[in-house]
Amino acid sequence: EAREIRGLLTGLQAKMNDYVEHVQRNSTIVQAMADFIRDHGSGASEVYVLARKAADKKEDFEDFTIVDMVKGKCQERPEGIPLQQYGDVVPLYEQARKVLEQFRAAAQALHEEAKQEYGNIDLSPTELKLKHIYRIIEKTTFSIAHPNRADGVLDIVRCLFICPSKAAMVGVLRLLDESKDFEIVRIKDRWREPTSAGWSDFMVNVLLTGNSERYERANAGGCGVMGGGAG
Repeated sequence: EAREIRGLLTGLQAKMNDYVEHVQRNSTIVQAMADFIRDHGSGASEVYVLARKAADKKEDFEDFTIVDMVKGKCQERPEGIPLQQYGDVVPLYEQARKVLEQFRAAAQALHEEAKQEYGNIDLSPTELKLKHIYRIIEKTTFSIAHPNRADGVLDIVRCLFICPSKAAMVGVLRLLDESKDFEIVRIKDRWREPTSAGWSDFMVNVLLTGNSERYERANAGGCGVMGGGAG
């Protein structure tokens, strides 16, 4: 099976390299497309933009104390920015498969707790599975810090919490921080600092407590939208 995965990765990497060469040969067209996406948003990110507008309109909530506390704790970690144990995709993916059920059970337990406190919070079934290999290769190809390596791909195992309000988003982040199953090691506050394409969420990287495997991303999405978040 590992040999089959290796063969698939080799083929994907070749296609990705062809794509990069095509981009380099057509840089003007590609830049125009990038500018359009930056200015107008794209697909899923547009959902975040609409959800953000709805949340700001219906809810006067601006207490992000928990977010700042989590950011501070992550910045104080002596280990610094977390990395995967392997730069090679094959062993990393194999170990991600081993911890998937443990991660899924922990995420589902936290989801039940969040629903009791905050009501209508969804746990996206489409995100509660391994990241597609093609997307992993895409990230390794375009990585600046770790080119053609998977050291910085921290969301092979992931989940997505879809929240109805800003208060619920912050609440899910608090539950993640207090969880006996997860340890938050990095957070991107893309709600108060949305990306140029409009992504608005808390994107959090976590470790499974008591487990040396480092693959998890928990997305606490914004305001009933399906995407981005505590991960």
